[in-house]
Amino acid sequence: MRDRCARYVVGLLAVAVIASGLGLGRASPAVAAPEPPLTDCDRVFYLNWSNLEVWSVATDGADQRKELDATSQFVLSPDGRKIAYIQSARVWVANRDGSDPRHLSAGFDAGGGPLAWSPDGTRLAWPRIVRSSWPYQGDIVVADVETGSRTHITDLMDYSRIVYTRPVWSPDGSQLAYLYSDADGTDVRTVRSTGGGETSVGPFTGPSFLGPLGVYWSLDGTTLYYFSAEVVYPAAGVYIPTLLQLAPGGVPVDLLGLAEPVGTTPEGDVLVIYGGDHSKYFAFDPETRQLRVETPAHVGVRLPGRSRHTTQPVSFAADGRTAVFAAHQDIYRYVRGTDTIEKFVDGAGDTLVSPKIVPCPPFFDVSSASFAIDDVALLFRAGVTTGSSSTTYSPGDSVTREEMAAFLARLWRALGNVCPSGLVPFTDVGGSFAADDIACIYFLGVTAGSSSPTTYSPGDSVTREEMAAFLARLWRALGNVCPSGVVPFTDVGGSFAADDIACIYFLGVTAGSSSTTYSPGDSVTREEMAAFLARLWRLA
Repeated sequence: MRDRCARYVVGLLAVAVIASGLGLGRASPAVAAPEPPLTDCDRVFYLNWSNLEVWSVATDGADQRKELDATSQFVLSPDGRKIAYIQSARVWVANRDGSDPRHLSAGFDAGGGPLAWSPDGTRLAWPRIVRSSWPYQGDIVVADVETGSRTHITDLMDYSRIVYTRPVWSPDGSQLAYLYSDADGTDVRTVRSTGGGETSVGPFTGPSFLGPLGVYWSLDGTTLYYFSAEVVYPAAGVYIPTLLQLAPGGVPVDLLGLAEPVGTTPEGDVLVIYGGDHSKYFAFDPETRQLRVETPAHVGVRLPGRSRHTTQPVSFAADGRTAVFAAHQDIYRYVRGTDTIEKFVDGAGDTLVSPKIVPCPPFFDVSSASFAIDDVALLFRAGVTTGSSSTTYSPGDSVTREEMAAFLARLWRALGNVCPSGLVPFTDVGGSFAADDIACIYFLGVTAGSSSPTTYSPGDSVTREEMAAFLARLWRALGNVCPSGVVPFTDVGGSFAADDIACIYFLGVTAGSSSTTYSPGDSVTREEMAAFLARLWRLA
């Protein structure tokens, strides 16, 4: 069996799709410098606020250990390899186990506000203080993690107005959003991550405590969503949170009342608590402007007696099914399909906050900037791929038809199904590493061969229209019905897979190579296929 037989499928979360959007159509990001794969995977990191210590624990609850001392806050890099934190009035970056620490900024220049990694893990942003006279002034700084060089990307402003804001990176890393207050009120602003271009996107209304919790970019990076609140009983401090959309130059549009932010799903939907009793999770779909009642994320899960406005962001594991969050000084865990929540880590009198499930990319040639880094990790853990070698995935290679068969058959088995078997009519697959997998998808009705009833063409590259047909047929073989409708693509009218393209478009598996094109004849890379398959996995 050749090395390439391991090239099955790929996947894991992003809140945002970079490059060509959800369609993952064209250019791939540069490959990162080779690093050995992480081995200590899927640990939950959290902050013991009472002792100012960072701890971690395995997702099965075992091997609990302290990682860092004297830390008021921490954030993990997108690939899980680095940890940034504030200690002794300095911003530090270290390996995630605390080794090799080095500081990026010290004293008042370190500020104290929330730290935020860029999507590609190369830069860190935070609000800093300039100590002059009261009131102090400050700005937002972006630091290069490797060189330590810093860029002050905003003008000086009253520090008390920005210290509680969380700088939020756009999906492509080109902009940051933040809140700013002055005598005229509070507004949502954006600024280029390299400095300049500060723009007031629109007003922010409601109490300031909601600001740091809930500002989110849309998947395409063109729109901001945030949570505000209407005061209902001022004396009692009772508010009704609401989700607002803020298009550049526009006014807030109330999308959803009685909602509270708790994070985002791996697909990028805003995750909210909804309802008068604030007891259930739902995902809000920005495209339809509706709550998704049937979602791969949390649905109808009752929280353990929480108080209003105290829920922290949810952190998802690579599979999109396991999540952790803090409540009542403890860490809770939820697994999709169980409809139950269990206490995962007992605070034992201490206050535990900011739990984060750390990703563990298995291959060094999948860059932390890759749109599919989480998807590759997901399908690696599911046993759908072992890569092109033990340490590489070869994300830029085209997917062959025999590799496609292996992807689909292994995905079918990973979902708990048994492959049918028998003698196929193809005369050109006898020497293929995926012969059994080709038989599997043939008898499932996922393929009927290539140019003739007796050939499969195992070495040919898979095109985007063939990919759509493969995935839509597998979706039906799983017992599901394909959605239908009019797609926005102008180049699929003559494709044999037009209905299948519509199927995966309305499932959310692809958004095309652009807003109006699908590029049906283009070949599919292993990186792109990872994202397509992972999205289908999360829907199944």
